[in-house]
Amino acid sequence: MLCHQPGMSNYCLIYSDDGIGPRKLIEFNADEPSRALILAHLEASERSAELWRDGHRLCTIKRVGEKPDYWMIGPGR
Repeated sequence: MLCHQPGMSNYCLIYSDDGIGPRKLIEFNADEPSRALILAHLEASERSAELWRDGHRLCTIKRVGEKPDYWMIGPGR
C-alpha cells in the first residue's frame, strides 16, 4: 500500500485474469483520476480494468475499436 500524500488520493487499476493476461493491480497516488488512463495505456492498453479511488470503485475502463484510439468509461457500480 502506498503512503498517503496530502492533496492526493490513492488509486488502483485492477485487471482481472482475462485470458489476455493474469490478474494485475497497479496502485498510484494522484490528484485526479485521469492519470489512470496514462498508466492503463502504458501497462496494458489492450485490457479492460476497474478503477478504484480510496477503496471505492469509480468506473471501468477499456480501449475501444479495432485500432484502439479512445477509452470507454463505464459505470462503477
